[in-house]
Amino acid sequence: EHELSTSVFGQIFGVYALSVIIGSLVMTKLLILLNRKMTLVFGIFLMSLSMAGFVVINFFSSKVLIVAILIFLRLCQGFASSMIQT
Repeated sequence: EHELSTSVFGQIFGVYALSVIIGSLVMTKLLILLNRKMTLVFGIFLMSLSMAGFVVINFFSSKVLIVAILIFLRLCQGFASSMIQT
């Protein structure tokens, strides 16, 4: 429907991997300061919100806005994943 190119899809999926790596580095330092249980709960909450965010993509028609939202959601998923897995 929106006809995004394969390179844009690669960038969107690549952002996730990059945010997991950066998020893991940040979370190892933050876990020393924060409560592990709260970090896990916040990570699950952030993952849930980012997954629910994919529903709103169908309401936009601008390709630039769609790509920006997808990149933001994948960044959130990556950071949430690092909170859950670290």
